[in-house]
Amino acid sequence: MYRKFILCYFNTFLAISIFLGVIVLLSRLYDLRISTQIVFIRKSVFRDSNREKLPKSNFKRSKFFDKLKVIYFIIFKKMDFTKDKFVELQKKSSILGEITWGGMKLQLIFFAFGSFSYLISKTIIIIKIQ
Repeated sequence: MYRKFILCYFNTFLAISIFLGVIVLLSRLYDLRISTQIVFIRKSVFRDSNREKLPKSNFKRSKFFDKLKVIYFIIFKKMDFTKDKFVELQKKSSILGEITWGGMKLQLIFFAFGSFSYLISKTIIIIKIQ
C-alpha cells in the first residue's frame, strides 16, 4: 500500500522535474537569442554613431506576473530586435535569466525528492522480501 503511494510521489516529482526542465531549456534558448541580438545592436550603434553608448540598465528582481508575461511573449509573439526596443530586450533577457536559475533550482529539488521517494519504495520492497 505504501509502495504505490510513494511511487505516485515519485512519478509526480519526476513529471514536475521534466516540466521544469523544458521551461528552463526554453528560457535559456530565448535568453541566448535575445542576448546575441543585444550584442549586435550595441555593436552596430557603437560603430555607426561615432561611439555612442546605449544604456546599461540594472533591473530589480521581477515579479511572478512579469515572468509569466515574458514566457507568453517569447512563445506567442514575434520579437522586435531594434534599437528602439533595446531596454525592453534587456529587461526580457534579465527576466529570462531569473527564470532559468529559479527553474534550475526547483528542478533539482524535485528531482532529488523524486529520487529519494524511489529509493524509499525500493527499500520497502527489499524489507518485505526479507
